[in-house]
Parts: sequence; structure tokens; C-alpha cells
Amino acid sequence: MTFRDAYKEYEDKTNKALTDTGIFYAFSEEQFNSNKPYKNASDTEYLSVFGGAFIHKKDKDKLDHYFKVVSPQLKQDLANKIDIKDLIEYELSNYECYYTGDYKEILDVIKPFYQDKSDNELLELIKQVFYKNKANN
Repeated sequence: MTFRDAYKEYEDKTNKALTDTGIFYAFSEEQFNSNKPYKNASDTEYLSVFGGAFIHKKDKDKLDHYFKVVSPQLKQDLANKIDIKDLIEYELSNYECYYTGDYKEILDVIKPFYQDKSDNELLELIKQVFYKNKANN
């Protein structure tokens, strides 16, 4: 399986699992009313959880379970399928580190996938990938 295929599978599973919690996104009152799953519930029964995301209070435990159990497992599954350097290269590009010159910026993004590695180990790998690929980006 290629990195691209494995990452796509990870994103699909992540999106489905997150959607299954009952979370929804809204950036206007119209979107909020349209997207909220419990149409008859008072707006005060919804919690703002992050970046335009909301969840009904009765589904909060599902979201907590997602972040404590499901998401770490999905990250571990991906890490077992790919080469860490491919993920690092992907995130360096994703976060425009080649443009900014700050490869350290992705440490917190990579860390949850490889909790068995220290920050120093991860930073060394990130640095190696950054300087190896910098000329091509």
C-alpha cells in the first residue's frame, strides 16, 4: 500500500468516526440550524468544541471517546502501515515548512503517530527529511 493510499484510508476512517460522534460544523446561524442533528433541541444544549465544530451535550461522551480511544488507534494503525519519513515529508509540505524554513513546526503533528519516540528522535528525523528534500521544494 502506498503512503497516499494509506493516508487516504486514514482520513476516510477519521472523518467517519468523527461524524459518528454527532459533531457538526457551522459558520453561520443558518448552517447551525441546518446542520444540528437534534432539530427540536434548544441551541443552549449544544457545545462549541473547536474551530466551528459543535456537538449536542448528550453526545459529548462519544466525542471524548473518539479523542481518547478512536483517534489514537487510527493514528497507530496508519503509523504501522507507512514509513515515518513519508509522513514527515507530507506534513512538511502541508505546513509549508520548506517555505517558512521552520521544520520544528510539525513536531506536535507527528508526535501522536509515534508516541514510542522521544521529541529529540522525532526532531532529528524531521530535520533529516527537511534538509534532504529542501532543494526539491
